[in-house]
Amino acid sequence: MGEATAKARTEAVAGTQDRRRSRRPPVRTSPSRGHVTRSCRSRTSGEYCRALVRSKATSAHTLAVIEADYEGIERVRRATQDGFREEEGIGLSYLAFIARALTDTCATSRI
Repeated sequence: MGEATAKARTEAVAGTQDRRRSRRPPVRTSPSRGHVTRSCRSRTSGEYCRALVRSKATSAHTLAVIEADYEGIERVRRATQDGFREEEGIGLSYLAFIARALTDTCATSRI
């Protein structure tokens, strides 16, 4: 009785593993892109994948470019860079000037 039960359990486990393997999505090769893809495996990960794709498709994608003349900023930066590094311990980047211009503009304009 013990051997028959153990054998039945082994067969049941093997059958479960076979079913799991057969549920895996097939591997697909995309001829136009030349790479192999596999679909999401479980329902949860499938929902997650679809949500990511939907988010990418519906999210706003913008790029704003404004041309600016940095010649004056560069002159001031080079003149004060060494003293700033000695006093603060870090280099003086363009970001400090941009941040100052942004805060000054926000303070004087209605938003």
